[in-house]
Amino acid sequence: MFRILKKYKLSGLRKIYTGLQYTMMKEAPGLAMYFGGFHVCMMDLFGEKDRENASIVSQVCSAFIAGLIYNLWGYPFDTMKTNVQSGKATVKSLI
Repeated sequence: MFRILKKYKLSGLRKIYTGLQYTMMKEAPGLAMYFGGFHVCMMDLFGEKDRENASIVSQVCSAFIAGLIYNLWGYPFDTMKTNVQSGKATVKSLI
């Protein structure tokens, strides 16, 4: 909390939202990939008809595969966001 107030006092409100575009680029498509990947794995890979009657093994394996897809997509954007927020890079230098 104190870091946010310090950044606000030093640079204003704009500094608090630094890197937000990378978070949005990670989360919006990433979550669509996660839930879509989970559904595809459950229905097509494991042959489950509905999630309520699916086995725990197929649910866990589907969640693992979907999480792997999400993290492979999201980590590059998360790294860019962290570099911008820490001052190691600027938004223009990453484009």
